[in-house]
Amino acid sequence: MAIDETLAKTFLIPFTNPVHMQNWIDNFLDVKLPLGHIDPDSNSSPIEAMFEAYVTYRDDKCLQVPGYIWLSSRDSGKTLCGSILNLILMIHFKAQISHLAAIKKQSEKSLQYCNTFLRKVRPYLEHFGRKIIGESKTKIQVENEDGSISYIDVIVATLSGGNSEHCPVATYDELDTLSPQGLIGYREAKLIPTRYKGRGPLTIKFSTRKFAFGIFEQEIQDIAKTHETLLRWNIIDITERCEDSRHKPELPKIERYIAKDLPLRNISEAEYIALHDKEKAGFDKITSHAGCEGCQLLPVCKTRLAARSPDDIGGLYKPVDFTIRQFRITSPDMAAAQLMCWKPSQMGLVYPRFEEVGNILSVGNAFEQFSGMQPPPNTTIEDLINFLISKGITFTVGGDWGHAHAQAFLVSAVMPSGDWWIIDSYSVPGLEFSEILALAMRIRDRYKPKMWYMDTSAPMFIKTFKKNGMPCKKFDKDVMGGIESVRTRILDASGRRRLKIIRHDRTELVIDGIKKHHFKLDSMGQPTQDPDDDERWSDICDSLRYSGQNLFSPKGNLHSPTTPIDIIGNAPVDPKQYQDWLAQKVRELTHGQGFEVSGKDNSGSVFWDFGDPSNEDK
Repeated sequence: MAIDETLAKTFLIPFTNPVHMQNWIDNFLDVKLPLGHIDPDSNSSPIEAMFEAYVTYRDDKCLQVPGYIWLSSRDSGKTLCGSILNLILMIHFKAQISHLAAIKKQSEKSLQYCNTFLRKVRPYLEHFGRKIIGESKTKIQVENEDGSISYIDVIVATLSGGNSEHCPVATYDELDTLSPQGLIGYREAKLIPTRYKGRGPLTIKFSTRKFAFGIFEQEIQDIAKTHETLLRWNIIDITERCEDSRHKPELPKIERYIAKDLPLRNISEAEYIALHDKEKAGFDKITSHAGCEGCQLLPVCKTRLAARSPDDIGGLYKPVDFTIRQFRITSPDMAAAQLMCWKPSQMGLVYPRFEEVGNILSVGNAFEQFSGMQPPPNTTIEDLINFLISKGITFTVGGDWGHAHAQAFLVSAVMPSGDWWIIDSYSVPGLEFSEILALAMRIRDRYKPKMWYMDTSAPMFIKTFKKNGMPCKKFDKDVMGGIESVRTRILDASGRRRLKIIRHDRTELVIDGIKKHHFKLDSMGQPTQDPDDDERWSDICDSLRYSGQNLFSPKGNLHSPTTPIDIIGNAPVDPKQYQDWLAQKVRELTHGQGFEVSGKDNSGSVFWDFGDPSNEDK
């Protein structure tokens, strides 16, 4: 096959800028990849991400920049871009590369890309004295003019695949689709990249972020430790320029109101005025082109597609109508995760409504909320605990035995306001029972808990706890009942967030756990009703569930502190005075009818008991 002599002169010239790379790919591989991002939340695009990794390897900056994480939208050509980058590194720098795919289908797709592109450039390789010596189902090899061998080894994430030979470049594809066995293979494969002939190691990880509990989300959160660089782009960044015939720039501009969050909503001023005030808070006013009036994409485009370069069309740029269709067929939660890359999907989470703002308090904020006073300078968690104890707050402990993972204890208190505060937590793996008992006794002496809600699977342990002054409530474990009781505290029916976790070193695992605790997925990737017990936070989340089930079970009594405290944190008040005040309030609200201290409704499904909580059955 004849070659283009002019193109041949550019075949091995290292790229100097992203446009240079884009043109090379277009000329030699006949693929036009998107270049440039337009969303302010984005910092890259397919070509920009590839070029940044290319420069790191070209200039041997790998020891300073060990790798990249590409966070991008669904259908943005991540596997394609990874395959092209691998091929270019092999051609320009004679690199040896390992490409790990989460599943066999992905590995086959990557290899298909590589083989297709390799055939396109074969004449140019041969022109420079290089030849293809291997095109198997898993590996491509090129013998260079100096006798060295370059290759791209495409492997599947398995234990054996993860133990492939070491090389200076490793790419990892669609990490969020790893199976449990694939995860083992991936952990092994993280040791593949090494330094070789003065280059590397360079790693590139790319995936659509599917789950809050997924491995890809964990990789993103671990960036501070790994020192990798996060590059992100969304579906708007790879959508082609909006044509003038569509947005009509020749007409006078108009005012529209667009939804701040998904689902997409684009309404007129009259429609906005007709909304309730609470609904209005979810919209922003925007000046748009006349043609944007009925465009569903305006809330995420914000006229930026109209301002794109006229060159940003064709190739792998998505047509505007295609992007609109993607939002139409995708749920808001999935679109936020997989199209806009705003946040991971809540699918499969045990506690999807948990939020940092509203469910977490700093030590200083907790002190102020309870006391009504500014906290003393440098208030610590120990200062707060001492203050709560001095004011007579009653504590309880939920616990899970460390049979398989970690021994967990969760210290909490139902506050006079009705909020449920998680004060402290302990999660320690590998303890013998004597060590568990010693830890529990330290918690006992520190908090003097009124009740311990321990996992009922170890009656002998519970018996020993009781003998040592740690009363354990007898109850039947109800997984979904316990989960629902916690959910009602995270966000109740009135929209109030009653669960408050006091943030400090020992409660970070609780916060992380509630954010990521999830149900097991079935073979189709759909959530079951079984929480995943293999997570590192499953024991502390079980402890939370045991406390929630006993403190807030809809079938049990309502629990209030034994010695209520007034809301500004003064001295403890008399419980009878508290009950008298409660009765007076109820009479006011019921126009003098009052209430029964205990009873049930006509259906027999709702029970109440505002009696002395110290009479609770032990």
